[in-house]
Amino acid sequence: MTTVLIADDDDNVRYALSKLLRKAGYDVVEARNGKEACKLLRKAMPDVLVTDIVMPEQDGMGLFNTARELNPSIPVLVVSGGGNIVGLDYLSLAQTMGANATLCKPFDNDEFLSVVANLAVVAKRQQQR
Repeated sequence: MTTVLIADDDDNVRYALSKLLRKAGYDVVEARNGKEACKLLRKAMPDVLVTDIVMPEQDGMGLFNTARELNPSIPVLVVSGGGNIVGLDYLSLAQTMGANATLCKPFDNDEFLSVVANLAVVAKRQQQR
């Protein structure tokens, strides 16, 4: 079974996405911020990482970098409700850094599940190598 780590500081978003993924048959691990997610990554690497960008203690881009250091092939979905750093929007920055996919909040549940399913296929292929 595919394990998805969701890192989002919004309890409602994290709860809704976790519930949606569990209903679709995924194992889900949750983190309230990037720092907590990094600890979880070091304990047991999930198959797919879903991360928000703007979070306390450690943002999603720091988490993304740590995840790729620990497992360069982990598929990563970056989600954000908007915002920018010095004129660059967060999702464009994530794509430039190599995120497998990005979604702008709010997004459709079916779209989210489709992206995660595609990333799960990528993860499975990586594991078979």
